Amino acid sequence: MEKESIPSSPSSVDMPYPTHGVSSATTQGMTENNTGVWDYFSTYKLHSRSEKVFFKAHSLLSSHLFLISLLFGLFAFHILQWFVLAVIEDNFFAQQRFLMLDQSMLSLRGCFSSTIPAIISVIFYAGYFLVEIVCLILLFRTDHDTWFIRGETLLLMASQLFFIAIYVVINLVPYLKNVLEHVVPQGLVIITCSLLELFVSVFCPVVYAVLKDTKTPSNNDVFESELEMILNNKEAFELLLDFARRSFCTEGILVYKEIEQYKKTRNKKRKQKALYIVH
Repeated sequence: MEKESIPSSPSSVDMPYPTHGVSSATTQGMTENNTGVWDYFSTYKLHSRSEKVFFKAHSLLSSHLFLISLLFGLFAFHILQWFVLAVIEDNFFAQQRFLMLDQSMLSLRGCFSSTIPAIISVIFYAGYFLVEIVCLILLFRTDHDTWFIRGETLLLMASQLFFIAIYVVINLVPYLKNVLEHVVPQGLVIITCSLLELFVSVFCPVVYAVLKDTKTPSNNDVFESELEMILNNKEAFELLLDFARRSFCTEGILVYKEIEQYKKTRNKKRKQKALYIVH
């Protein structure tokens, strides 16, 4: 969906600033300017039904409970799938196995697998790879990549394709499957891919954060801009808010105050606070 170009909101800079008294002409100008602001926000509503749906979906998908539940759910699904296939093969195909060559998957001894488990693994990988492509498209639609997530995703997808190609080649070539298996097990390819993913997506961001903290001054009184310094000073904040109130443009300052309160709110009340800020 293409982004709709929204004109800039009417400014109140040209409005005469009242010092001692307010004349009728000045009051009329303030009223007309304030009406223009409300007309602007009524035309481009920020609380439509679709935006509320997207907000709720984002809150759900970014919650820790959903991510942890999804992780354990997928893990339990794959364990259950492995167990069910092993039981079916042991009970109905014990003489002519279609997954293993000589031993059961439930056996603690080493065993050789057929080509079918590799095909099943590639099918599952193709499904997960489609999900990664969708997430990558959403990443490229974002404005800024502050944490280098796009680069990490591209690197991981390229490495996954490389290791999956090696895994398929090992399973399709009989010499590699029967001889190389005694030296380097084919399962080690998948384990190496998982270790690389952990290194890129977990270890590297931690290193980035440590390097950034070492370069950033530890003094909490040092802010990124003079405006942030004013907003974090209580007396200067009140003066700036009073000036903005006289100019009919307090929204930006008040929302900064609400966001700072949101950061200090407990996790149980953050949802209510976020909905209050949005509305």
